[in-house]
Amino acid sequence: MAVSQTPSFSSLFNSRFTFGNYGKLTGRFGLNVLDDLIAGIDEFKAEASAGRPSPRDAGPAMLGAFMWLDDPALLERIADYPHACVSFTKQPRPFPIAKLARLHDTLERCPGFPSAALPELETLAVRDEFGQPQVVGPSTRLSRPRIPGLRTLGYRKTGGRMVPILHAKMVLLGNLRWHEGEEFGLGEMLRFLPRKVWIGSANGTYSSRFSLEFGCWQADPKLLRYAQRFLTQVIAKSEDLDPDSNNMDPDLVEIEYDDQAMAEAWAAIAESLDDEDDQP
Repeated sequence: MAVSQTPSFSSLFNSRFTFGNYGKLTGRFGLNVLDDLIAGIDEFKAEASAGRPSPRDAGPAMLGAFMWLDDPALLERIADYPHACVSFTKQPRPFPIAKLARLHDTLERCPGFPSAALPELETLAVRDEFGQPQVVGPSTRLSRPRIPGLRTLGYRKTGGRMVPILHAKMVLLGNLRWHEGEEFGLGEMLRFLPRKVWIGSANGTYSSRFSLEFGCWQADPKLLRYAQRFLTQVIAKSEDLDPDSNNMDPDLVEIEYDDQAMAEAWAAIAESLDDEDDQP
C-alpha cells in the first residue's frame, strides 16, 4: 500500500523579478511569496534607520490588511516595527487558544500606531465610559489614542451564516514626520508619509507559503494615496483582537460638539475683542 504524501507544487512555478525605475521594485510568483514581503519590510526599516535622522523624523511605520494572519515571521516584523497597525477579518469563536496567544504576544510587543498621524481620524475618539461618543467643548483636551498593532474588521461568522470579509492583502510602508501647522494655530502635526505598498494574493499565513501566489511592491504616488485612504478607513471601522460583537461595532466614533458651550465661548471672545476696541 502506497504511503500518502502531502501534495505540493513544484518550484518550477517560482519566478522573482525587478521592475520600475532602476529596477528598485520587486515582484514574485509561485511559492513562498511572503519572503519578498518580509525582505521589503526589513529593507525599508534598515534604510529608515541608516544615516543621521532629522529631528522631524519619527521613524518608519506600517499599515496593513489581510484576511487572516498567523505567519511567525510576519508577526515578528509587526511586533518589532516602531509604528504599526495591521487589520484582519474578525474571527469566529471559539478562537483557538494557541493562535490567540501568539496574536496577544504580538499585540503586547507592538507599539501600535498614532491615530494623530492620519488626518481622517482626527474627528474620531474612543467612546466614553458609558459607551457613548465623547462630547467636546471649548476647554476639552481631546486625547488622540494610539491604535493597537492588531485589529479586526467586519462580521463574525456564526453557525452557517456567510458574511462579507476583509479580503485585501496589502502592506503600506512609510515614515512618520512632524510638520509645521502654525497657519492653523495647531503647532506641529505628526503625519504619515506613504512610500511603498505591497499588494498580493497571499494571506499573512504560514500556509500561504505552500500555495501558488503572487505579490509585488509598488510606489506609484496615486496608488499610495488610495492605499492609505483605504487602510485608514479599515482602522476607523476596526475593533480589538477578539471583540464580543458579531457585527461591526467600531471602537472609534465621531466626536460630538457641545454647541451651546461653543457658542458661549465664541460670544465671550467677541465681547472681549469689543472691549479692547473701546479702550482709549
